[in-house]
Amino acid sequence: MATSLLILYLAVAASDSILAEIINRFSRRTNRETRHRHVSEEQQKQLYHIFRILKSCLMPLLLLYYLAACARSGSKPSDMIVLALGFGFGGDFLLEMGDKWFPLGTLSFLLGHVFYVIAFLLPVRWATVSPALLVLAVPFAGYGIYMLVALIRTPSAYPLRYVLTVYLAALISLSLSAFLRMTYTNLYSFLMVLIGSLLFLASDTILAFAQFQGKTRSGIMILYTAAQLLLIQGILLDI
Repeated sequence: MATSLLILYLAVAASDSILAEIINRFSRRTNRETRHRHVSEEQQKQLYHIFRILKSCLMPLLLLYYLAACARSGSKPSDMIVLALGFGFGGDFLLEMGDKWFPLGTLSFLLGHVFYVIAFLLPVRWATVSPALLVLAVPFAGYGIYMLVALIRTPSAYPLRYVLTVYLAALISLSLSAFLRMTYTNLYSFLMVLIGSLLFLASDTILAFAQFQGKTRSGIMILYTAAQLLLIQGILLDI
């Protein structure tokens, strides 16, 4: 059951990522293509509808996979992970509802990050944490400041500056808490979760600049679906 759900998630994630790239290409078509523009717009509407349906299936499938894998191993699922995936689904759904839902979608993803962070930090053996790890906070803090300054200079992002500040803090905390997992988990679990958190960082960086500065959305879905899978797969390697 768990294997079938994993394969289904991979198939949906791959299909959705391909559709996202096709839609992105359509959106970059120039106004010179007058003759074919109408056809492209119609195709884009149809593909976008399919894209939204597939995207709404991603987190439920990943949640079912997580629950099935826990049942197969005889382990109790983490409430924090279930909530993280649940709010991830909420973020996916709300972000596709239009720009006016962007703040709520961001809030939903923020809560998802918070639950991931709690799940990662609860087992940390704080006595074994080296002070040298605090150095890791410096580049992440620098990244957060750079992103915040770059975004709030954009008129559409400025009203959301407080939400974006908290969201960036949660996103950075996700990667920092992934580093702290080295105190209690095995190498493969540690690396998977860490890479997943960094892919999440990359995905949200592209999304932020696309949303507020009109830059390319290329790669968002590939990075996002891979990030969520690696987080869950890494967690499962620790049970």
